[in-house]
Amino acid sequence: MKTLQTSRSGANESGNGPTIAQIAAEAGVSIGTVSRVLNGKNKNGWASAAANAKKIHQIARRLNYRPSWAARAMANRKSHMIGVVIRNAPDRKFVFLQSFETIVGINDQLAESDYMMSLVHLHELADVDGEIPRMFRENIMDGMIVLGGEIPDQVEQLLREIQSEVVPCLWVENNEWRPNGCLHRDETAAAQLVVQRLVASGYRRLIWLGPDAHASAHYSAHEREIGVRKMAEAMDVPVTWCHVSDEPYQEMLSFCKQQQLTPDTAIIASGTRHAMTLVSAANQAGGLVGRDFGLACCDDSQQVSVTFPNLSRVSFDRYEMGRVAASMLLGGIEGQTQDVSSQRLSGHWIPGTTAPGYKPGLSTSD
Repeated sequence: MKTLQTSRSGANESGNGPTIAQIAAEAGVSIGTVSRVLNGKNKNGWASAAANAKKIHQIARRLNYRPSWAARAMANRKSHMIGVVIRNAPDRKFVFLQSFETIVGINDQLAESDYMMSLVHLHELADVDGEIPRMFRENIMDGMIVLGGEIPDQVEQLLREIQSEVVPCLWVENNEWRPNGCLHRDETAAAQLVVQRLVASGYRRLIWLGPDAHASAHYSAHEREIGVRKMAEAMDVPVTWCHVSDEPYQEMLSFCKQQQLTPDTAIIASGTRHAMTLVSAANQAGGLVGRDFGLACCDDSQQVSVTFPNLSRVSFDRYEMGRVAASMLLGGIEGQTQDVSSQRLSGHWIPGTTAPGYKPGLSTSD
């Protein structure tokens, strides 16, 4: 971690622990030399300079010297604080749990770059009556990552104003896609990969199971349907479309009883909740996933990898997405530009056992 001189006298502004003046006295050099060395600004071209730098670092480590964040902010005119806007509200504290994986990735990457993260709840921005919040207006934040899908129009307008007038902003997993400043999963490619794998495994009929992709739905719902349609048409395989509500268990139970699910049929679940609900409904209806029909999912999560590891699915590394998001934003901050090129991240196939494939002539007991 780089450190900064905290005052002209070399005092540590936290009021505790060693100061750079103490380090300078023990090393036999000036306070300015210590400051340059600990900030990585010294010139090591001369052997004596390199020797002094080594001695200073050794003394700083032995004394457990820690810099002052307040002094760092004053010296750099940066707070080294990044705001991460999340959708969780006071009455919905534990929704969007998959975002936690991304948040951890953001935090780890920021820490490696000597930045800190502060969570900003979406409802806090919705209550500011169109005014830019103090945390951004007074440069408490150096940048902002907006994490999540559907954002109210009023709040999105405010965030766009913050982005254009105050701090750089990166939009992660939001519905809007622009050439710059956005990070998405490539959901179309993920859905196409599912179709390819199922057809290559011998399945002759596909059933789509997911939410109705209405205008305000998350972009993933739209892109997954598009991906399935395109690849199914290209591979000349029929698809039956079944859209379900947000509470789909009873619908799926009726679906399992009414549909003639055969071993040459594979169901494509849009999300992990649809896949897990279908398994429960099929069991109650007397069916067995992987034997009576195949099942594959267009998504994944750490929870699923623990509770349903044998699910055939496309997996995205949400933790890595967080690290990529932080790197993209910091690249814009350090480069003093808003024009960071948008990126789409690819998923990879996990075979599992719920879509083992269909071979004509074999019975379900084989």
